[in-house]
Amino acid sequence: MKFSRKINHKNICRIYDLDEDGGIHFISMEYVPGEDLKSMIRMTKHLGIGTAVRISKQVCEGLAEAHRIGIFHRDLKSSNVIIDRDGNARVMDFGIARSPDTEDIINDGAIIGTPEYMSPEQAEGKQVDHRSDIYSFGVMLYEMVTGQLPFNGDTPFNLLIKRKSSVPQDPRKLNAEIPEDLSRMILKCMKEDREKRYQSVKEILSELKKIEDGITTVERAIPIKKTIMLSRTWTAIKKRWVMIAVLFVVVVMAGLTLAYFKGEKLALPPSPSMLVILPFDNLGPPEDEYFTDGITEEITSRLSALQGLNVISRTSANRYKNTNKTSKQIGEELGVDFVLEGSVRWDRSFDGKGKARITPQLIRVEDDTHLWSDTYDRIIEDIFTVQSEIAEEVAKQLDLTILEPERKALHAKPTENLGPGPFGREYKRS
Repeated sequence: MKFSRKINHKNICRIYDLDEDGGIHFISMEYVPGEDLKSMIRMTKHLGIGTAVRISKQVCEGLAEAHRIGIFHRDLKSSNVIIDRDGNARVMDFGIARSPDTEDIINDGAIIGTPEYMSPEQAEGKQVDHRSDIYSFGVMLYEMVTGQLPFNGDTPFNLLIKRKSSVPQDPRKLNAEIPEDLSRMILKCMKEDREKRYQSVKEILSELKKIEDGITTVERAIPIKKTIMLSRTWTAIKKRWVMIAVLFVVVVMAGLTLAYFKGEKLALPPSPSMLVILPFDNLGPPEDEYFTDGITEEITSRLSALQGLNVISRTSANRYKNTNKTSKQIGEELGVDFVLEGSVRWDRSFDGKGKARITPQLIRVEDDTHLWSDTYDRIIEDIFTVQSEIAEEVAKQLDLTILEPERKALHAKPTENLGPGPFGREYKRS
């Protein structure tokens, strides 16, 4: 944070201080009236080419100054860029920025940042530099001109696997108006190997100026103020609907309370089972730990979406990583009925693609007995399927009734949108 205060540039939102009030830490920064870039993209589906290029140039000018004094943003994304009332871009939220001389910030084993915009090296917990910001900038520009993110997934692990196993779709296939040189520039920013990306923001600025010279006067028109006004109108409409929804809930609750005091007590459903999914053991080299953690997280995510099952948070479960306590002791401490544990070994040498062996086991806490265990040997391309199979088998062992939308969610993969799933989660299937 102290490094971020050094930045003074017209395209950077100034950070003033880091303070504390009642045990809560907060950052004070410059107030910039306007709309965030994410909201603008949602309102217009995607930005015009001229608008996107102009905003990108301003973002790059701000980043170039930050990089010049040795500061990396590490969380560059469209919601961290404000377009002020004059149509100028301001990069904000340097709260997790760092200097090359400082250590990465890790919290509960998770790297701080936004998974959809993270560079591959940041997502894998490796050392980052200014080229990680260049990757995130490429993702943001892709989003500006197509209205979509290059990779989608319902968990950070899904996103990591997608980045490792596929390349971004050419943005011109999503928007034919994108110039070929702009498309090429975006894809170069998002190269998995940082040595193949642009090596400085100044290189990108030079490319953007050439691209801007090649587009027509009409394409350069930037109706940003109109977009901001539309966004405000839409915000007002949403607030009105929120008020209506709140009134509806109040009326329903009042009716239920009245029925209770009249003696018409409602029949309560049986209490849902309580489950904790302990971090799976990594049986491979230490550098594969993130892969094992990702599988644990994915199974947790899928089981958490089921009705009739309460799953202990991943943060609470992670406290027992590498512990000597028994499953029964852990279960009793957490007050759960069942414990799911297991191990993972990733063999990268198999056919040059990689093969994983996953061995889950479900334990009933009450009598410390194994209800179920199995071994799954699958190639890396089938990793999503085996996670779904494990989650469904656990649900079967716990005698849960799985509705069709939940079954689709269990077997979802991150490409085709299936709409909102249970508890508001977005699920996708390839």
